[in-house]
Amino acid sequence: MAENEQRTYQQDIVGDGISSIQKVKAPHQNNSRQGIKYLLIGICVLFLFVMLVLPLIVVITNALRDGWEAYREAVFDEYTIKALQLTLLASLMAVTINTIFGIFASYLLSKFYFGGRQILAALIDIPFSISQS
Repeated sequence: MAENEQRTYQQDIVGDGISSIQKVKAPHQNNSRQGIKYLLIGICVLFLFVMLVLPLIVVITNALRDGWEAYREAVFDEYTIKALQLTLLASLMAVTINTIFGIFASYLLSKFYFGGRQILAALIDIPFSISQS
């Protein structure tokens, strides 16, 4: 009976007969054709170009349509500078508050057991589980 339990324990550790270190070091077997792989890579690159690079090019060309001088005046406008300062201040405050809260919450959840612990953990996990669409 003990030998059977030992085998079951070893099977749980090893699983499919390959140790986890071998799984990390050994590359996956390439069963797919090269053409399909390059086609999928090409589709992904095209998608990234259309969704990221093309809009960036459009924004830059529209911003510089009236020339560098108009762009410089718009960027160094008093209201633009104040808006950037406000954005920077709000970002700095949000990062600071989230860092402090995150450290305290992680310490509290990992070291102590109390009523409402699961509710606090659920509230922290909600942004990761709700779709952003």
